[in-house]
Order: sequence, then C-alpha cells, then structure tokens
Amino acid sequence: MLRIKPSTTLASLQAILLLLFISVSSVQAVEKQKVVYHLSSIDNIGLVLTNAHFHVQGVGGPENVDLIVVVNGAAIKGFTKQNFNPALQGQFDDLKAKGVHFEACGNALQFFKLSVDDLVPGFTPLPQGGVARLGELQMHGYGYIRP
Repeated sequence: MLRIKPSTTLASLQAILLLLFISVSSVQAVEKQKVVYHLSSIDNIGLVLTNAHFHVQGVGGPENVDLIVVVNGAAIKGFTKQNFNPALQGQFDDLKAKGVHFEACGNALQFFKLSVDDLVPGFTPLPQGGVARLGELQMHGYGYIRP
C-alpha cells in the first residue's frame, strides 16, 4: 500500500492552487474593463472627471479600460463653452487623450436648447438620449458607475 505523507499532499495542493491563481490572474490582466460613468448633476462634474482619471490610473492605463462618460440632465449645461470650469479643462483634455469618450444626451441638448457645438469640444451627441444609451451599454457588458 502506497502511503502519501500529509505534508506532501498539502504542498502539492498549494502548488496546484498557485498555478491556477497565476493562470486566472493572467487572463484577467488581459481583459479590458468596460465602464460607463453616468453624470447628471452639474455639481458632480469635477468629481466624475477625478474618478475617471483615477479609474484609468487604477487599472494600469488607458489600454486596460474602455471608459465612457454619459452626460445628461442639468450636467450638460456645465459643459457649455460659456459655463465650463476652466480649472477642469486640463483634466478633461487628458481624459480625452487617454481615450475616454464623452457622450451628450440628445434629450438634454434639446431641452436646454443646445447643440453639440455649444459644448466644449470632444462630445459625441446621442440621438437616443442618455438613459437609453446607459441601458444599451449595460446590455453590452459595461459596468455602471454613478458617483
């Protein structure tokens, strides 16, 4: 009868678990996060830009995340050329340069009688509206964040 020492079995089990952890971690590291930030309050513009910045940094850079910011409601007024806080311009430009997409709710634009040309450059208008877009992105596997 073959007898296996308990310490040998434990060491083998630990080695197998370590290999499994390494292989799962490697797969997860390659997978790109898909995230949508929902911004509807003009008071949260700075917070969302800061969160998006730290999100990109936290996942190791823009190559590891597909991040979209959907702006609707009153927040859209905070991105007009006349109302945008100049102190946030550098952060906004940096996020765009890192591939963060900014999308403007078509319903909010219409409600506030604005066009995408009234906004700071870098927005894509949404003909279907912001909330419809949020639902669409979630159906395609995007995680939803509303700071």
